[in-house]
Amino acid sequence: MIKRALILTALLVLAAYGCVGQVRAVPLYPNYEQQLAPDKLATLQGPIGTVDGQNVEAMGASFELLPGCHLVTLRSKIGEGNERGTWSADLHPMLFAFRMKPGYLYAFEYHADFGSAGHGQLFIVARELDAGGATVALVLPSRDGRDIDECRSWGQAY
Repeated sequence: MIKRALILTALLVLAAYGCVGQVRAVPLYPNYEQQLAPDKLATLQGPIGTVDGQNVEAMGASFELLPGCHLVTLRSKIGEGNERGTWSADLHPMLFAFRMKPGYLYAFEYHADFGSAGHGQLFIVARELDAGGATVALVLPSRDGRDIDECRSWGQAY
């Protein structure tokens, strides 16, 4: 009974300080020990393979970055499993040049559509969402080096 009361008290204290249910994303910026406020950072979510050339596959699916240009690739394999079955897909390399803004979320979403023979299509979209959660833009994979150059020159403003 006392143990239960202590646990409940600890949870109430954590909730009062806003710690329960708020897992911070993995910081991918210099001096991350001095945490910046979420509204000063951009958040990237999804099945990420690399960010700016750094392999982050084993680090999770949610990352905090400084605003500016960031080059992102997806994992080479993705998939899901549930009570209805499992699926996996091998992806060809896709590079996204994100122009990240503070307080914004950049999220990859994917959906598999299966036909009757068990084969299907995989739809992948990257969304830019503002601080209120509204989709501002869809981000397409880079077509050529010009996309990357434009992103980098835009990123120098931050």
